[in-house]
Formats: sequence, structure tokens, C-alpha cells
Amino acid sequence: MKNKRKFLVTLLVSIFFILTLAFMGCESPTDDPDTGHTHTWGTWQTDASQHWKECTRCTAVSGNGTTESAKANHNWTMIASTPENCEVDATETWACSVCDTPDPARNPLTKTGTALGHNFTGAWQTDASQHWKECTRCTAISGDGTEESIKANHTFVGGECTVCGVKEPNEIDIAGFSVADIRSAIETRLNAGNDVTVTGTASVTQALTLAIPAGRTVIWNANYSSSGVRDTITLNGAGNFILNGKLEKNTPTGSGAVLLASYLFTGRITLNAGGEITTDTTNETSYGIRIESAATLVVDGGTIAMRSIAATNNAISTATGSNAKVFIMSGTVSKQSGTGSPTIIINSGYLIINGGTINLPTGGAGNIA
Repeated sequence: MKNKRKFLVTLLVSIFFILTLAFMGCESPTDDPDTGHTHTWGTWQTDASQHWKECTRCTAVSGNGTTESAKANHNWTMIASTPENCEVDATETWACSVCDTPDPARNPLTKTGTALGHNFTGAWQTDASQHWKECTRCTAISGDGTEESIKANHTFVGGECTVCGVKEPNEIDIAGFSVADIRSAIETRLNAGNDVTVTGTASVTQALTLAIPAGRTVIWNANYSSSGVRDTITLNGAGNFILNGKLEKNTPTGSGAVLLASYLFTGRITLNAGGEITTDTTNETSYGIRIESAATLVVDGGTIAMRSIAATNNAISTATGSNAKVFIMSGTVSKQSGTGSPTIIINSGYLIINGGTINLPTGGAGNIA
């Protein structure tokens, strides 16, 4: 009896063990009646048109990844895009919204012909020597305003660029210029309605004549010297000449002036601090500033210095009948040598002195006449 009981226990344990092996890993015996286990789906499997998951325990497949079903077609969806710009077409990237498989036909898809092209419809940009337009959509530039290119040089005609319309720069560096070029550069700008600032250094052997229209101003900051000429600079017109630089006349060649306000000049000459007019000529008749018209001279700083040994020379001289107006506010007017004539001679017009220094070496003919 005892052995029979032992046999029955062994038999029950064996049956239980066999059943356990049959149903090992299955959470529900009803998930798949054929295999008797619950499916565990692996990663997505794909081909060009479909996706599915495979059970890790059997050959079952799932098109939706959750229940056993046929393979499913991809659901193509645009997942990213880049917009078009001036030079590059727009692109789109597509993939399946279920399994994330990229669409081989659209990975990416270039939307040919959507590039915008540059837009150079904005205003001209300029500096002293060049012009260009900037694309309104990107950083490209165009020198001619139509196609992408480097900046282009101005083409000035009549004081204005024929392409962008910018006025010719009003500051002129005369270094290396001929007298004819200096005159042309200055008068072109003046006649275009601009004031002009002159800079640089030049030594010339020809006289310079400038016509300054009424309402226009030449600001002379240059260091300018002449040799072998009668008058270094002659002024015509009714505008303004402001001297902040240096004018110098060297070597004897006939009587003349460093700065001559001709009978055609009715404007104003201003000598500011830093301005200087000098002459070393040995001629009998020479002038620092000679005024032949109803012009106005304002000495408001600076120096007029006659270093001539000639007997007849003046730092400032007005011609008979000129009706000139001379104001000395500050600065120095001097005749450093010679005894035959005064430092300032007013043959016509009037002289007003509110300051400054006027001097003549001992033994001279006087300071003012």
C-alpha cells in the first residue's frame, strides 16, 4: 500500500512537470490556441512597401505590431522639410509613420525649380569708391544690381555716378595730381552743387585758377607750394575759400601773389588757425594775399608771413578801386624783411582789426598804410 501511494505521487509530479514544459512562457493559453503561448513581438521588419513584427517564439507575424495579423503597407508621411532659398530648391524627407522606415523615393525629395533666385531690388549701397546692392533674402551682393558679383567702382560723370547716382566724394587728395586735374576735380564737384575739401600735399610749377560759385565753399586743408609762377592760386566767382592748410610761393618769377582774389572774385576768404601763407620770392612787387575786387578777407587765426628781401612787398594788399573788406580777428600778419612798403596796404575798402598781431621789422615803412 505504501509503495502504491509513492507511485501515485511520482506520477502526479511527472504529469505536472510535463504540463509546465508545455505551457512554459505563455501568459494566456487562449492567445494562440495552436501554439498555446502569448506572442512576444520583436522589432519592426520591413521591405520596400510593407512592415511587420515577428513573434520571438514562433513564426507568427503582426502587421500592426500588437496582434497577429498580415503584413501592413507603409504609411508614408513627411517628417521633415527645408525651405527653398535663393540658390537651393526646397526639400522634403518622408518616412513611414508606423515603423519609421525612410521612403526611398523621398529621402530626401528635392522640389526642383523652387529656388527663389537672388533679389537685388533694394537700394544701392555705397562707399567712397564703390557701389553694390545686397540681396533682400541672403548675404549675396551685386556690383551691377542684377546678378551676383563683386562690388563695382563708381563711374563719375558730372560729379555723379552714372550707375548708383551717388555724388562724387567731396574730399579730394591732390597728391600726385596735375594742376589741370586739381582744377577739374574741384570745379566739377562745385558745379554739381557740392562743397569741396582739399587735402594732401602737392608742389607745382603752374598757376591754379579756381572758380567758386556763389553758395559753394572750398575748404583748403592741403599743403600746396608753387615755383616758377606769378600767382600760386587765383580765385574767381562769389563763393567761399577757407584756408586751414598751407600755401607757399617759392622762386622769383615776376610780381604776383600767393593767393589772388581777382577782380572776378566777390566771395569770402577765411584764414583759420593752422592756415599759413608764405612767400620767399625776391621780386620787387609781391603779396601774400592780393585782393582786386569787392571781396572779403577774414584772418581768424593762422599766419601770413612775407619772408621776401624785396623792398616792395605786402602781406595783405587791396587794389585801387577794389572796395575790399579786411577783418583781422586773430593770427599773425608779418613782413619779416624788406623796408620799402608796409605789412598791410589798403588802397581801397576798409580794414577792421579786432585782434591778432601785425608786425614789421625795425626800420620798415610801417605796419599799415
